[in-house]
Amino acid sequence: PQPTRVGNLDVVVTDSGDILNAADGKPLGSTKMRLEYGSYLVLGDTIYGATKPNATAFKMRQDEAGALQVTTLWQTPLLAKPPNDDRYYAAPLVYQGLMYVVNQQSSLAVFDTATGEKRYEESLKLGGTTYVAPTLIGKGIVTGSDSGKAVVFAPGATYQETSRHALEPFRGCPVAVGNRLYIRTCNGGKSKLYCFAEAGK
Repeated sequence: PQPTRVGNLDVVVTDSGDILNAADGKPLGSTKMRLEYGSYLVLGDTIYGATKPNATAFKMRQDEAGALQVTTLWQTPLLAKPPNDDRYYAAPLVYQGLMYVVNQQSSLAVFDTATGEKRYEESLKLGGTTYVAPTLIGKGIVTGSDSGKAVVFAPGATYQETSRHALEPFRGCPVAVGNRLYIRTCNGGKSKLYCFAEAGK
C-alpha cells in the first residue's frame, strides 16, 4: 500500500486500486484497476501502475465538498513484442518525466508520464524471474532477476546499457546509502547481505 496526501486527506492506495482514508480505513475512491501481482507507485496526487495489458496513470483531487475524485490521465498498451501477456511483479519507477516498467521475463517498457506515449521497449535478457523494481542509484537504473543477473542502464528516452553483473539470486530491490550499495540475496533459502563500494572508499 502506498500512502500520500491529497488536499487535506491522508490516503492509502492499495494494489486492488482502492483508495482508503488513512485515519479510519474507509473507502474514498478507486482506480478501478486491480494489480494482479505488483504495487502502484504514488507520487503526490498521481498514481502509476502496470498490469497486463496496460500501463496507466491516474490523478486524484479533492473537490469543493471535500470528496476525493479519481480520473484516468492515460492508458497505454504495455508491450508490442512478446512476451506481451505477462505478469508484472515489479513496481514502476518514475524519473525525469519517464515511467519505467519491467515484467517477470525482464522485458522493459518506458513511457512519457505526461502523455503515456511509449518511448521504447527492450528485452533485458536476465533469465529467471524479475521481481526487482527498476531502481535509480546514482546516475543509473538497476534491475535484476532471481537468476542472479543484474543490468544497469542510463535514464532517458532511448536504451543505453552501461553494465551487467552476476551475483547470487536476489528478489529484493538494491538500496544505496552514500557510496555503498546493499543487496540481499536468496540463494536456496540461504540469504546473504552484500555491500558494494568503490575501491578505497
